[in-house]
Amino acid sequence: MDTLRAMNAMTVERLGKQVPDAGGWLTILDDISFSVAAGDTVAIVGASGSGKSTLLGLLAAEDRSGKRDAATGTGGRVRCRSACA
Repeated sequence: MDTLRAMNAMTVERLGKQVPDAGGWLTILDDISFSVAAGDTVAIVGASGSGKSTLLGLLAAEDRSGKRDAATGTGGRVRCRSACA
C-alpha cells in the first residue's frame, strides 16, 4: 500500500451509477474517483438533480439496486481505513 493511500480515511475509485430510461440507460454518475484524508471536512455541492444524493447513497451502501452501479464496467470501489459511518 502506498503512503498516500495509507493516509486516506476514504478512497473512492471509478464509482458510477446508471438507471434504465425510455431511451436505454441514463448515466447519473460516471467514473467518480476521489480520496478524503482523516480529519478532513467535505462538502458535496451541485445543482438539483446532479447526483449528490445518489453519490451519498452509494457511499453509505444504501443503494444496492444492482442497476449498473459500476457504470464504467470496471467495478467501482469505496474503501475505508476504518468504519466509514
